[in-house]
Amino acid sequence: MFILRAIAAVILTLCLGLSAGAQTYPDYTSTTVNDFAGLLPPGEERALSDRLAQLERETGVEMTVVTLPSQNAYAPGMTLEAFATGLFNHWGVGKAATNDGVMVLILLDDRAMRLELGLAYGWDWDRVAQSVVDDAFLPAFRAGDYPRGIGQGTEATIERIVMPFREGRPAPVPAPSTSEDGGGGVLAFLAFFGFALILAARRWLGDQLVRLRACPNCGARALS
Repeated sequence: MFILRAIAAVILTLCLGLSAGAQTYPDYTSTTVNDFAGLLPPGEERALSDRLAQLERETGVEMTVVTLPSQNAYAPGMTLEAFATGLFNHWGVGKAATNDGVMVLILLDDRAMRLELGLAYGWDWDRVAQSVVDDAFLPAFRAGDYPRGIGQGTEATIERIVMPFREGRPAPVPAPSTSEDGGGGVLAFLAFFGFALILAARRWLGDQLVRLRACPNCGARALS
C-alpha cells in the first residue's frame, strides 16, 4: 500500500515538475505557523506555534499550519490536492527518514482546505483526515470563527491521527452509515405490514363465519 502511495506521489511530482513554469509557491517564514491570510490573532498564533513546536520535541513529528488568501496567485487552475501536495513537497514538511509530516492548508477566499499527510500514513489515514476536517475544522469555519476552527482542528489532528499513528495503532474504521431514525423506518414498515395482515385475517375469518350462517330469507349460505 505504501509502495502504491509512493508511486502516486512520484507521478504527481513529475507532473508538477513538467509544469513548474506555470506555478510558484510561497516561501515559509516559520516551520510551525504561516498565517498569510491573517486569520489568527497574534496571541493565538503564538500559542498554536508553541503547541506544534512541543509536538515536534515530544514526538519528532513536524506539523505546520498555513493559511493563504487563495491559491490563484500561485497555481491557478490546479486542483486543491495537487496544490497541497506540491506545497507540502516544496516546503519539505516532515523528516525524510520518517515521512510523517502533516500540513494544514486553508485557502480563505477559495473557501477550501486540505489536511495533507506524509507518505508514511498510507491511504487509510486519508479517510481519517477527511473525518477530522468535517468534524473539527469545518463547523467553526462555517460559523466564521477561523481561530477556533484552526485551534480545535489542529488538536483533533494530533489526537486522532498523529498520536495513534506514532503509537502504532491502525487507522480507525468508520462506523457504517445509518439513517437518522436508527432503523425506525424499517420497524414502522414491519409494524404496518403486520397490522395489515391481522386486518386481512380478521376479514377473511369474518367472511367464513358469514358463509356458514343461512340467509333468513332464502336459506342460502353465502355472502350475498
